[in-house]
Amino acid sequence: MSTLSVTKGNLLGKIVLFALLAASLILSMVPSSAFASSGAPVPVITGIPSQPTGLSPTPLYGAVKLTWNAPPETNITKYIVQYREESPGGTNPWTSVTINSATAYLGTTIGGLYIDNTSYEFRVKAVNSNNLQSLPSASVYAFPKNAP
Repeated sequence: MSTLSVTKGNLLGKIVLFALLAASLILSMVPSSAFASSGAPVPVITGIPSQPTGLSPTPLYGAVKLTWNAPPETNITKYIVQYREESPGGTNPWTSVTINSATAYLGTTIGGLYIDNTSYEFRVKAVNSNNLQSLPSASVYAFPKNAP
C-alpha cells in the first residue's frame, strides 16, 4: 500500500514539474513588449473589448449630444449607440446607430427626439477589428429640450 502511494506522489510531482516547465517555456517565448506597463497602450487582443465609460448626455432641442471615454484597447473600429424611450422595467426596444470610425471618435448627436416630456435612455458599445462587441456602457437618461 505504501509503495502505491509513493508512486502516486512521484507521478503527481512529475506532472506538476512538467506543467511548471511548460508554462515557463511558453512565457519565455512571449516578447516582453506584449506586457503592458503603466501608461502603455493595451496590446491588441482577439477577445471582447472593454466597455466604454463616462457616457454623458447633453440635452438639445429635439436631440441629445452624447460623449464617452474609449476603452483601452487599440483595435476599436466603431461604436454602436443605442437609445430608447424610458419605460417601466426597460421594456421598450432599443434603436441602434452605428458610428463608423477608425479613430477614437468619442461622441455623437442623436436627433429626431421630438416627443414632449419624454425621457430617453442611452448606452454605447465598442466594436473591435474582429467585429466583437463590448458589453454596453452604463445607461444614462436625458430629456431633450422641447422646441421653443
